[in-house]
Amino acid sequence: MGRNPGTRFDTRFYLETYPDAAESGLNPLVHYARHGQEKGYLTAPETPGKPNFFEIRRLMLSMGLADKAVAMLQEILDGHPLPAMRARAAMEIALWHFRFRSDEGYRAALGLLEQAAGIADTLEMRRRLLVLRLICLYHLGEPEAGLALYEQMAALGLSSPDGMLAVANLQKTPETRLEWINGALAASGIAPMALLPDDGRPVY
Repeated sequence: MGRNPGTRFDTRFYLETYPDAAESGLNPLVHYARHGQEKGYLTAPETPGKPNFFEIRRLMLSMGLADKAVAMLQEILDGHPLPAMRARAAMEIALWHFRFRSDEGYRAALGLLEQAAGIADTLEMRRRLLVLRLICLYHLGEPEAGLALYEQMAALGLSSPDGMLAVANLQKTPETRLEWINGALAASGIAPMALLPDDGRPVY
């Protein structure tokens, strides 16, 4: 209850702004789909000068205008007044570097994610950035650095099920990997998994 179904739908804002939605008893997202959209209701507060990251990503991935999109993101990173917007821009550029699947790309992404972590102003964003940093370190073959990073960030309250799953990738044995996976499942209220006996058959 009260959770946002996505980054572009603010449940509390919607209910507080439109009393008919609150009085309807419907799930806010369902109310928007049935009634609010037709009436032109907003799904989140309008922020003057807020970048349209959805449109920028569309330019990058669907329109073949990656250079233009990255330049737009870099401009946001360099000069937007809101820390949240600068952090988001850095993350989006980092995700673009992920696509190259190279040490150079992951190293560039890691630098951008560290920059974003330094300016992110919400716990949710900092946790998301931590997961991406751990994925970078996994691909760079630096599990010790990843484990040290997670331990440091967990002490600051940034532990999360997604982070635990990312740490599982850094483990050396199936048994320890499973421990972390089950920890993430337990944190989400999901029953644990177990390894099957090794009968010598190939996995695939």
